[in-house]
Amino acid sequence: ATDDQIRRFIDRKGIEGYTVRILTDKTTKKSRGMAFVEFKRDRDAEEALKLDYSLFLGRRIRVERTAVGGGKNARRDGRNSRAKKTQEEERLTHV
Repeated sequence: ATDDQIRRFIDRKGIEGYTVRILTDKTTKKSRGMAFVEFKRDRDAEEALKLDYSLFLGRRIRVERTAVGGGKNARRDGRNSRAKKTQEEERLTHV
């Protein structure tokens, strides 16, 4: 799928304020068949989660929440370590 195809699919649901990043193979630069979509508003993310297992370009898609977005940078790494700590604390409180 292209960035535009993903955007048209999300736009049809009335969702706005998001960014799309398609994951690609480092060597071939071809799509890996996955994308991260980051939403500015929680309510838009909640609406997008309702798209799980819907048809997109003739295939069933998975729409899942991630602890943090993909990519490698210092800001993301900081969020990732905080998210892991929070997840560990939640596991400990639910034992």
